Amino acid sequence: MAALALEYKARNRGTLGNVLQHTNQAPDISVSSPRPVSRSAFNKQAEDNLVKGRGSMGQWLNMDKSRDYSSPRPNPKVLGETARELAQRGRGTMDKVMNVEENRFYYSARPSKNRPEAQEFRDRDFHGKLSGVLNVSANRGYSSPQPAAKVKGKGHEFAARGTRGTISKYLDVEGNRGYSSCRPAARVTSDGAEVYEMHKGSMNKFLSQDANRGYSSPKAGPRVKGEAEDTAMKNRGTMDVVLGSRDAPPPSPGCPASRVKPEAADIAHRNKGVLTTQISNYGSMPQSDRPAVRVKGEGAGIAAAAKGSVQHLFHRYGDLPQSGRPAARVRPEAKRFASQSKGSSMDRLMHGEEKPYIRKSTQW
Repeated sequence: MAALALEYKARNRGTLGNVLQHTNQAPDISVSSPRPVSRSAFNKQAEDNLVKGRGSMGQWLNMDKSRDYSSPRPNPKVLGETARELAQRGRGTMDKVMNVEENRFYYSARPSKNRPEAQEFRDRDFHGKLSGVLNVSANRGYSSPQPAAKVKGKGHEFAARGTRGTISKYLDVEGNRGYSSCRPAARVTSDGAEVYEMHKGSMNKFLSQDANRGYSSPKAGPRVKGEAEDTAMKNRGTMDVVLGSRDAPPPSPGCPASRVKPEAADIAHRNKGVLTTQISNYGSMPQSDRPAVRVKGEGAGIAAAAKGSVQHLFHRYGDLPQSGRPAARVRPEAKRFASQSKGSSMDRLMHGEEKPYIRKSTQW
């Protein structure tokens, strides 16, 4: 094995140097490197196919040679004689369908949607009927024929009598300018004929302003009973004096007596006109006396000390001294922990100040 390796080494010595050797001469294009051995040398059929297809890729990629080449069309998959006949007949149909120039003005045949009995009317009215209807110039003076009058039974007699054109007479404003329809006959029975004749034209008299300009209806008689007639005559015109006279009505002869008991007459006389004075002089009257302070004897000192405290609290809020802090409610055995919680331990750690600490001995 070592001898074989030395043989290959001696055979290939300097090969890479010959390949990479630099020369000033132009390279020989005709010289090409040997082709690698085909891996199909061990298969006879593969070797034959390789020899047959050698150079095919160059032909396929040669655009000049393959410019007008088209691959052969596959055989049509048609089964049976009938299918072959249809294929032969329809050959080239798609080319005609897709040809834009030949089919520019082509329209597919429209299916008929008419029944067989209507085909005659369709053929007669198919071409040009709608264009004749929409032709404005040709139909300028045209008017559609009037439908036949739908007259039944006895209506033929009235139609022949000459009622045609009656509506136009009714709607003629100039011809009917001074016309008024006939008044209908009064619907009055024989029992009411006398009353009707008596009141004929009464509404015209009521609504006539000129005739009723200075008219006033008669006053109705007073509705007073017999036993009240003396009182009505005595008080006649009293309301007119109260409501209609500009001067104040005369005072009544007797004012009602004051409803004050004898024991309250002094207070009533003293306070007469007080309410009027309060309403008229409100805001300018002197203030009433302040009530006495309701303080018990034992609370007089506290009341004097705290007098004006609320006023000071409201007007000098923020300037008052702080109240004293209450004593710490710490038990003797917990003073050590309370001192540490106030920051003594942290203060000693941060600032290095050692505070004297006496540890009490614990007796077990």
